[in-house]
Amino acid sequence: MKFFEAKYKQHRLLQILVGSLMATALIVGLVVALTAMNSQGRAHLAGASERHDREIEGPAVDFETISFAQLNLPESSQNLSPESLTKQLLQLAETLKTQYSANVASHHIAAQIYFGLSEMQRATESFQQAMVMNRDKLGPYLGLGEIYLQSARDSEAIKILKLAVDRGLRSDLLFRRLAQAYENEGDIEGALLWLKRSEQLDPRSVDTLKAISRVQIQLRDYESAESSIRRAISIGGESESVLYTLANVLARQDRVKEAAEIREQMQKTVKETSNEDTSAERGFQADYQHALERIAYDMQLSAASIAIQNGDDKQAEKWVRQSIAVNPRPINAYAALANIFMKQSRLAEGIAIYEFLVERQPENILYRFNLATLRSQAGMKEYAQETLADAVAKDPEGSVSLIRLLIGRRDGESATRMAVKLLERHPNAESYALLAAAYETSGKRHEAAATIQQAQQHWPDHPMWQTVPGAGAGGNSVSGTQPLGSSNR
Repeated sequence: MKFFEAKYKQHRLLQILVGSLMATALIVGLVVALTAMNSQGRAHLAGASERHDREIEGPAVDFETISFAQLNLPESSQNLSPESLTKQLLQLAETLKTQYSANVASHHIAAQIYFGLSEMQRATESFQQAMVMNRDKLGPYLGLGEIYLQSARDSEAIKILKLAVDRGLRSDLLFRRLAQAYENEGDIEGALLWLKRSEQLDPRSVDTLKAISRVQIQLRDYESAESSIRRAISIGGESESVLYTLANVLARQDRVKEAAEIREQMQKTVKETSNEDTSAERGFQADYQHALERIAYDMQLSAASIAIQNGDDKQAEKWVRQSIAVNPRPINAYAALANIFMKQSRLAEGIAIYEFLVERQPENILYRFNLATLRSQAGMKEYAQETLADAVAKDPEGSVSLIRLLIGRRDGESATRMAVKLLERHPNAESYALLAAAYETSGKRHEAAATIQQAQQHWPDHPMWQTVPGAGAGGNSVSGTQPLGSSNR
């Protein structure tokens, strides 16, 4: 289609603007904000139908632009001491449990914090509290299972993880953790059965394929073990662990020369990796510092999302800024802060930070949409039109915008059909997110949760998951994270 023909140009740009306003909720939290996104979309669509033939206009406002530097965000890490970071994290956990005690995700995030600080008793109590509040969230089961596995309480891990299975919860990580517990208990065949179920959910999981190969070696099924580890290599590339397993299985088949070649290749890989990764040279204290910084960054972003859900934007902004102070390099904290500015109609600050985001990630269409929205609201008509034109150029087929419009109109069936086709053409996290939203609009909550889970497994570090409380890899809804969050490093 030619979207810039004169007859349709303004109408097309307005449609994109409407879609961008609905899509804002994706930054803060796709799963927990779907209802708000849909209702917000309906409101904007009503206005669009009444003025579809007019140009995009912003309100008459007194507006002065500011620079990104005027946002007073740190350009480098504050390098807080381990003691300060630990204190900050413990305060965060207590605030979540007391100030937002009715939110199950608050207890789950607190449990993650305690887990990261090796406060296992407190982590156990918080995971158990989260489970009591909602037994249909996967995260607490995984958290408790991880604690039991780390403390060699394998039978208890099996018991708690099978409770999740009995409640109909599904996750490749859940099945993989069950397999680990069975393997530790010496039930290798049982471990393989759970790993095969994990593989069915995510056939491209390198971790699952590595584990399958390992147990197949123990069962002396060397041909299958070789096939599994070679699949893992074809998907995830070469690493020390996969090459070690491949050399092992080749040696067990008396293919000595091939095994030796693989070991030589492994040594080369290890040498290259050691040259790139200097963590071992920094020593234990530096590694511990880095781990604490990662936990503080992730958990404060997740906590900010809880605050936003409770209408506490001031607290949310404080936690997001603290995340940036811990590590100003990843972009997802800036996206969270931009969303807060946009939500509060802080136009100058929002425009400044979205200009920064577009510069950092020019391929991100959502940032361009939101920048155009704010510029339009500020009365910067020409800039808004230019930004939207750039967004259209980045999305020549128009599928993304149309899917959002269909979602806003509650036409989940049509949105789902288009989202499936979009995912086939562009298999990325954003396409999965749109498909999940389409499923949710159609009332297919299970399919929506499964779609999000699959996306998290493929892109665990994507910014969209970082500001959803408990929406890390391994979960199918709020409070479905692994015990330790992942940063988009």
